[in-house]
Amino acid sequence: MNSIEGYTIKNWENFKRKMEDLGYQEVGSSVVPYQAYKYAKKGPQQTAFSKMINKEVNIPYVFEKKETKIKRIDRIVVFIEKGKIDQIRLKFEIEDWPHQTNLNILYPEHRKALPSDLESLAKEIEEEIKLALT
Repeated sequence: MNSIEGYTIKNWENFKRKMEDLGYQEVGSSVVPYQAYKYAKKGPQQTAFSKMINKEVNIPYVFEKKETKIKRIDRIVVFIEKGKIDQIRLKFEIEDWPHQTNLNILYPEHRKALPSDLESLAKEIEEEIKLALT
């Protein structure tokens, strides 16, 4: 897998347009609760793009060393910092947990924790982002 983490966005307006064409919206801190203080400023220095998935699933998952299930995939959030891809977070809901949880699909430890049923989705997301970077 060719990681796109740290990839520099060469043309911000072109990247933003392509992300919007792929169904992503540039979001502010009210939409991005995770590390919101860091990504509250809009623009190529610190921002995020979000795409709703909102899909009901039933996928086995281990959370805090307990077996559970992912019951809904909520959204994808792509974090941009200083004009570079910083994180791609897959946000989802699990059984018996009142909050959303998420995994950064670019981070090796999180990628290992990703259920195999979601690996193809992670690859699709990476390919989508690569399209926006071209």
